[in-house]
Amino acid sequence: MKLRVMNCKNCNAPLRLSGDKLVCDFCNSAFDIEKDASDVAFENVANAEELIRRSLSDRKAEMEAFFKKKEEENIAKEQEAERRHQEFLRQMRRKARLRTLRSLITTAILCVAIFFTMKFIIEKSKERQATSKAQTEANTKRPISYRVVPSQLEKDDFVDHAAELVIAAEKEKHEGAVIESSKDIWNLVQEPEILEKYLVTSDSTNRLYFILKFELETKDGRTKEGYDCLYLEDFYVDEKGKLVFERDDDRVYGDTSDTYDFFWRMDFDRENMVKEAIGSKWEDEKQKNYFVFDLSDR
Repeated sequence: MKLRVMNCKNCNAPLRLSGDKLVCDFCNSAFDIEKDASDVAFENVANAEELIRRSLSDRKAEMEAFFKKKEEENIAKEQEAERRHQEFLRQMRRKARLRTLRSLITTAILCVAIFFTMKFIIEKSKERQATSKAQTEANTKRPISYRVVPSQLEKDDFVDHAAELVIAAEKEKHEGAVIESSKDIWNLVQEPEILEKYLVTSDSTNRLYFILKFELETKDGRTKEGYDCLYLEDFYVDEKGKLVFERDDDRVYGDTSDTYDFFWRMDFDRENMVKEAIGSKWEDEKQKNYFVFDLSDR
């Protein structure tokens, strides 16, 4: 840019620079600054420098924004990773608590089961001890021999009482019975008939046997005749000559043979039934294990 002295065109007084104007202090005239090619080039260089400064400033701002964003993203990632880590730790602690709780519950259930099992075993042991004690006491009161003779059974109408029990048991067994899972209902035609009575005694027990005959009939008139063998046991005569019946429920038992029909719940071969139930014990009389008394005519 060329340096030159500028005077007022009106009064030829010196001019001074005020902003982008030349001002005359003497006549107050103002003039535009004339620019030559060197001035334009200088302005272009100055503008280019300012442009570069602005570009660098903008680039710096962009870089700062970019790195700030990256930093924020990294911080967010680290925070997310920390959150996941803490969540993982919470889940692990929760699972550990659940395992501990399950272990405590299992241990408690096991302890309760052991407690009740031991309680059951102790109670059963006490029951066995009480039963054994009662049995021992009962044995000390019993006579040396259990054997009963027919004359002792005739006291207190014991045979008649036993006959009523076996007839009631036979009625309960066959009245309104459904045989072989069929739809037919079989009823007793009449009262079961006692054909034979036997007293079987031994050193350990006594039994009163009854051989019964009965007949079943359906609504359409079909009939079936059969036999059954029932007995009572657990009775003896004490040292005072009194007949004692140990059981309180008057339970009746049944005896079967190899010809017994389990579908009909009766025997169709009377002779074989008597032979196996009574005759086998009669044979044992020779070894003095049993004594058999026929009470059929009594």
